[in-house]
Amino acid sequence: DYTDSSCPALLLEPQRTNLVGFSEYTDGTNWSNEGSIVDEENTSETTSPEGVYNAVKLVSANATSEQWIQASGLNVTSTGYYTASCFVKKSDYDFFYIRFTGVGGVWGAGGAWFNINTGSVATIQSGVTADIIDYGNGWYRVSATKEAVGTAFGAIRFQLASSDNSTTLVGDGSKGTYTYGFQVEAGSYATSYIPTYGTS
Repeated sequence: DYTDSSCPALLLEPQRTNLVGFSEYTDGTNWSNEGSIVDEENTSETTSPEGVYNAVKLVSANATSEQWIQASGLNVTSTGYYTASCFVKKSDYDFFYIRFTGVGGVWGAGGAWFNINTGSVATIQSGVTADIIDYGNGWYRVSATKEAVGTAFGAIRFQLASSDNSTTLVGDGSKGTYTYGFQVEAGSYATSYIPTYGTS
């Protein structure tokens, strides 16, 4: 009998879908790179939040430019709030940026910066909410939420940042940031990480 009032109710997360088809393999379908950024799969420089060597290091290009990886083909099927999240760990840069793009007219462009050196949310652009959670060993899970205004295939950027509130990175061809577990889901907050291996 589970109606006993002395037993606390189980708080179950809603069932969600990760819209990113390849949540760990950033060379997979619907991933693209900008600004000659290099995504080093399964870096041996640090373990992921899983405790194994399957993180991705985003390595900057030797340029001062916007440098990001983008998850495209995100099937936004209804209006409402959507949350993008990933795990990040500082290698060289203090900041990281998640940006909702205007692709497909799904979201108005905007995003949030995170200070991954201090573990705090930095600048948040209009219409966006953001959160950062400490996962230990230098890893943080960062998330940004924005309301969808259309039904189409959208795109979200996960972007290197060398300073707050700036999309221009000062890269040198070797500095970068560790990442893991990219996720986009319908809802106003990030649920537990949902790995994907070629399909949402």
